[in-house]
Amino acid sequence: MIEGHIFIQGIISPWQDKGSEEWGEVNIKQVTRQIQDNADAGKLIVHIHSPGGDVDEGFGIHDILVSHGRDKGIEIETRIEGLCASIATVIFLAGSVRKVC
Repeated sequence: MIEGHIFIQGIISPWQDKGSEEWGEVNIKQVTRQIQDNADAGKLIVHIHSPGGDVDEGFGIHDILVSHGRDKGIEIETRIEGLCASIATVIFLAGSVRKVC
């Protein structure tokens, strides 16, 4: 089985914020792009190291991860790799398998 990897590392900011990617922030557009880049994966591992950030954006990221796993019938494994605070904890809950590394 091919494993795909999604990285949520940094502050979660609205996708509309200009320059947020340059500042090392994470948004729903980035996560969607990472999901598309791993289209052949039978399992997605989501690596989380984030202090949290924008609540609406975080719930959006959670929702696309859950719906992708459900619609494609694949396992979503979330891993805390360092910091996982505030809205990042909701993203962590998107995993059907959850690990603290």
